[in-house]
Amino acid sequence: MKSLVHLKKNQPGSNSPLTYPTGNAGGHTKEVKMNGETINELEAAITVNKNVIELADALERLERNPDFIKIVQQGYFTDTAVRLVAFKGSQQCIGQVEVDTDKDIVSIGKFRHYLSGIRRNADIAKNNINDCLEMIAELQSQGEEE
Repeated sequence: MKSLVHLKKNQPGSNSPLTYPTGNAGGHTKEVKMNGETINELEAAITVNKNVIELADALERLERNPDFIKIVQQGYFTDTAVRLVAFKGSQQCIGQVEVDTDKDIVSIGKFRHYLSGIRRNADIAKNNINDCLEMIAELQSQGEEE
C-alpha cells in the first residue's frame, strides 16, 4: 500500500516552495516548485489519500457485518484472548508451548492495532485532502494573478 502523502503549506506570504515529507528518517523534505507539476503532485496525493479513506470505509462496513462480529470481534478478540490468557496461567503452559501462547496473545493485539491504524490513517488522510485542496486553490489563484 502506498504511504500517506501529506504536503504542508509554507507561511502565508512566503515565496518559498511547498515541501512534503520524503519518508526518509530524520524528517527530510523535498522542495516542489509552484507550477502545474505541483498541482499534479497535489492531485496525486489526493488520490492516494482517498484510497486510504476507502480502506477505512471498507473496514467500517466489515465491522458491522454480523459474521465479522461473531468470528473476529467476539471469537478472536474476546473468546480466544481470554482462553489464551487463562491457558498461559495454567501448569500446562511451559517451554515452547508458553512461547507459542505468548506469540498468539501478541498477534491478537497486533491485529487490533492494524485495524485501529486504518482508522487513524483515514483521519489523517481527510486532513491531507483538505490541505491539498486548499493548496491547489492557492496555486490556481496565484497563477491567475501572474
